[in-house]
Amino acid sequence: MTIKFTVAIPDEPYTQSFTQNKSIEITYTGPNFLVITYDANNNRVQAADGYFNNESDIDLSNFADERFQFAVVNAANHTLECAIITDYYEHDPIDLYTETIPTGEEFVFNYAVNGVLDDLFIRWELKYYPETNSFSTLDYKSFPTSKEQFLDSLTNHINLMTAQKQIETENGADADRLAKIDQIISWCENFQTVYPNTDHWKIPFPVLD
Repeated sequence: MTIKFTVAIPDEPYTQSFTQNKSIEITYTGPNFLVITYDANNNRVQAADGYFNNESDIDLSNFADERFQFAVVNAANHTLECAIITDYYEHDPIDLYTETIPTGEEFVFNYAVNGVLDDLFIRWELKYYPETNSFSTLDYKSFPTSKEQFLDSLTNHINLMTAQKQIETENGADADRLAKIDQIISWCENFQTVYPNTDHWKIPFPVLD
């Protein structure tokens, strides 16, 4: 079975905004029917355990695993879900996302050449509901760490770098090394001033070599 369908792409990676109407065409090429496993406790889909072109060939009694339940899914009705469960799909390249951050550096986000659905969606939260033979809506990914959490972590990093500077000063580190530590501390202290409206994950974090 070959089915083409379209998926919306957010205006920016890890956002839920779609004002620019960006999309990509996906081509699913795979079996007509899947036998999927799902956890009966939380309905989360685990994997595809069977692949069939004819529904008449499916006998669920041949599938057994005390940890999971099994269900037959028609790819014609659930093409997106079957594509993401099996990875049996292809797509055209997605343009790079680029943005110039306040320091003048260019942030570039590269979408996957293959398997872009994993870049877009939280596949491990996909759920199957046997009562209605339906799936939960696939949620678009957000960045795993919020800006608030990142800002909180900067305080800890300042403390670590301050302690590191004291240790290296006592061990006779040269001026360039100590200046590098001071630069990192200053970067953390001034982050909100320099990058007030920039997503934290777009900004290169300074590293002490």
